[in-house]
Amino acid sequence: MSAATQARKRRDADDLEIVAFERGGHTSYSACGLPYYAGDVVKDWRTLVARTPEQFAEQRIDARIRHEVEAIDLRARRVRVRDLDAGRTSDEPWDVLVIATGSQPLRPPIPGVDLPGVDGLSVLQDGLDLRAAADAGPRRAVVVGGGYIGLEAAEALVGRGVPTALVEAGPEVMGRIDPDMGALVSQAARDVGVVLYTGEPVEAIEGDGRVRAVRTAARTLEADLVVLGSAPARPSPWPRRPA
Repeated sequence: MSAATQARKRRDADDLEIVAFERGGHTSYSACGLPYYAGDVVKDWRTLVARTPEQFAEQRIDARIRHEVEAIDLRARRVRVRDLDAGRTSDEPWDVLVIATGSQPLRPPIPGVDLPGVDGLSVLQDGLDLRAAADAGPRRAVVVGGGYIGLEAAEALVGRGVPTALVEAGPEVMGRIDPDMGALVSQAARDVGVVLYTGEPVEAIEGDGRVRAVRTAARTLEADLVVLGSAPARPSPWPRRPA
């Protein structure tokens, strides 16, 4: 949407038609605020949205949410788009095509990672789902991974009164910073009430129809809510254009 906005600044609507297809249900939002919405620090998720499709329309940018691009025909200069709500496809022409798919979260290859009750925290809908899960009053939560998102999610859940453990395979959380700094962050997490287990890789997420526990190399932690907090980003499958 940044590319669309910059293009509109350079060319007026009579000179350039701009259409943006988004598979999800929202545009231009603060992903960093998702844990804070789940933790009820942010009261209304709409405050996380910088611009809605309706606001883009005022700039003469046609932002179509819930539309997934399925194929690109380079010769015909068309994209095949599926309207996920209507269930129909259409071929849309283009003169200039911008592919801005970014990356997608990579769910770790852990048995049970796809069980109901195991949530990621990447797009706005994930934040809405985690808030709903916290509102439902889970008995016990486990966060897998001590990266930025994992720590924020753990703090948010503790703030909602949910007993929360965080499991990190490394010796300290925040493995990308120096170990002595990571130790300070680990202690800060304990200080706010997070039960922290470091140096314990997760071996499996257990459940029968729904998550009920997380098993590490050292222990089994009961949980009816699991948040994946450090899944690395997987690059987009689109190849890079040569420099």
